[in-house]
Amino acid sequence: MEQRRLLRVLAVLALLAFLGIAGCDGEETTPTTVDTSATVPASVSTPSTTHIATTSTVGPGLVDGLPREYVQDLGIRPIVVLFYVPGGLVDEQVLSTVTELRNNFRSYSFLLYDYSVPSVYGDLAMDLGISYQPGVVLIDRHGIVEESWTGYVDKATLNQLLVNLGRE
Repeated sequence: MEQRRLLRVLAVLALLAFLGIAGCDGEETTPTTVDTSATVPASVSTPSTTHIATTSTVGPGLVDGLPREYVQDLGIRPIVVLFYVPGGLVDEQVLSTVTELRNNFRSYSFLLYDYSVPSVYGDLAMDLGISYQPGVVLIDRHGIVEESWTGYVDKATLNQLLVNLGRE
């Protein structure tokens, strides 16, 4: 199991290196935000930069079993990954907090995944060790997981963790 994960990470890093060499034209890219939920709660405002992924089968949105947005941003910018279950009280609170804070961290990639739609996030939950929701993982610009937790996190704590993540 560990060897499979190591091979997957190496494959992703090799792909990133290739994409960096083949696609590096000096232009800066815009941060990525993906929300895989079919609907966003009424209490959560969705900025116009949010991309809502469809529930397509494995293929267009996945690269080696991982979301394309994740692969593109890994090792380039800080990434905030949230797995949640729509309608869950704590899940909705954490989703609201993450959605609110992303406006203050525009250079970060925010990937928000409805846990009930695995065709969109592929093996990412397993690779990051997420087995219960809500699950939040903070990955620094070097691709290193800096923080990972399950359950509720308050806005002030998450804000400070995001500030710290940008300092890495």
